[in-house]
Amino acid sequence: MSEKLDPRQLRSKKKLHEAYLALMMTTNSTLSIKEICDEAGVTRPTFYKLYNDVNSLRTAMYKEMLQELNEMLVINKQMRVEDVGINNLPINMVNLFQHILDNAIFYHSFLLISPDYDFINELKSILKNYIEDGLRIVNSEEKNKISIPLEFAINYAVGAYFESILWWIQNNYKFSAEEMTMLLLRISLKGPFTDEIQLIV
Repeated sequence: MSEKLDPRQLRSKKKLHEAYLALMMTTNSTLSIKEICDEAGVTRPTFYKLYNDVNSLRTAMYKEMLQELNEMLVINKQMRVEDVGINNLPINMVNLFQHILDNAIFYHSFLLISPDYDFINELKSILKNYIEDGLRIVNSEEKNKISIPLEFAINYAVGAYFESILWWIQNNYKFSAEEMTMLLLRISLKGPFTDEIQLIV
């Protein structure tokens, strides 16, 4: 809903979002409005002031999350490929993994417990825009080193980012956001056959 919410409505919205995620982590069944309201301590009339049904709640949740993510991925600083290192990582790429870590229950719910394909498609679209923005600020000399069709490279990278995120979640965030950034950069730029990164697996 587009209208500005008052503080009480904002508190109710937060409670409903938290209740939905808490229930998602403990049940395999489809959730009802009553279950969500009971968990949140919010009345049904309050729910209907904010959302039409459970699907509109779910959609609002992922739209809000993706808006946050999109804002964190804005590229503010141009970096040369050769300048990237463990102590000089693209902050927006670190932000990608940190955002997922900070909202672990949400991403676990929407990607693994009950995969939402509209959410997944929008997430992939954001990743694609981020990768395209990164390529736009790469200088022409570096861009000329790309030896495969650009559109293929971009879509390959989107898949790599997405599957890396899934692997990270499924493996209980075994690496930090910075380590995930470095791993993904290294395999993207150098391939897997390098001993330049030493991580305990």
